[in-house]
Amino acid sequence: MSTHYIKRTRLLKRKIPALFIPPYPLRILYVGGKPKRIQCVPELYKVGHRITLLELVPEFAKALEGKFFEKVIVGDVSKIGSPSAPQFDVTFWWHGPEHLGMEKSIEVIQNLERLTRYLVVLASPYGHTKLHGYKYPGQVHVSVWLPRNYTRMGYEVVVLGKKDSGMKSKSSHIMGWKWLKSLPLPEPTTD
Repeated sequence: MSTHYIKRTRLLKRKIPALFIPPYPLRILYVGGKPKRIQCVPELYKVGHRITLLELVPEFAKALEGKFFEKVIVGDVSKIGSPSAPQFDVTFWWHGPEHLGMEKSIEVIQNLERLTRYLVVLASPYGHTKLHGYKYPGQVHVSVWLPRNYTRMGYEVVVLGKKDSGMKSKSSHIMGWKWLKSLPLPEPTTD
């Protein structure tokens, strides 16, 4: 586990503790995952959440079947459409918005919000990063994300690292989260 993974996980635990000390299992949609890159999924699974993976690359999806995910779907988040009702309690789109143009990413985020009851968590590199050597078109960075792109959509934001640090530092990172409504507390039990 990398130092960056640990820092990001600690940050999530500090900023969104309800995810890691849940009153009950949540249904989580996790968009995009590579076999060695599923931020916080083991920790979310460990506390009992039921996680569905939506992954564009079939071989990544196949490699992740049976590992932390209740269900693995091969599909393109940009084609998710506008759902009529929430289907998940929480949605993570971790290092995904930068793979689409800005307008398309915003449209997808709005659709993810409609698909989600309580919380949407987004993450992207901080500023411009160039990626080389990837063989899948969906892995190319198309848009540049800054904290203001998140805050304009109503997201709370934290930044790790320096803007435009590119592949020199994997710590360049923006994380944003938006509560759509509060998690309901479980009914008290009578013991």
